Amino acid sequence: MTQWDSLSLRKPSGGLNNSVNSRHKKALEKGGFPANARIAKNTRRKGVRTLGGNKKIKQLYAAQVFVSDSKTGLTTAAALLTVKTNSADRQFARQNILTRGALVEVELNGVSRLVRITSRPGQSGTVFGVPVSPETESAVMTEKSSAKQRKTREKASKAASKKE
Repeated sequence: MTQWDSLSLRKPSGGLNNSVNSRHKKALEKGGFPANARIAKNTRRKGVRTLGGNKKIKQLYAAQVFVSDSKTGLTTAAALLTVKTNSADRQFARQNILTRGALVEVELNGVSRLVRITSRPGQSGTVFGVPVSPETESAVMTEKSSAKQRKTREKASKAASKKE
């Protein structure tokens, strides 16, 4: 089934937009489904034909991210471990979906580091990222652990109140 990226049927005022209602769907208004690139053991891409006969490569599954360090000027491949946070959608972090701006945990030179994704995997077909500053990295790690500790404390207090 095709997704349509057509104009809205209603005006900002809420009235019907008759110029849109009086015409038919055009082929150029056809959209595609989101790629939702995920973390997996093997990388998988899919080629899609776009407007004008061009091709777009969509990343479906990614196993590595290319990390560019601006201080050293080196770009190295790192293995993807998990998505820590994703500002696009909280569910994306739970489902390990890669989008631009997501903070992912990678194994870089044998050390676990946080990397921010700078490319759009569903559009470009590759995953690029930059290392996150140590302050941000520690804040994200402690935020996750403090939330887990809070839940554990709440469960313990509920169990203690039930026993009394």
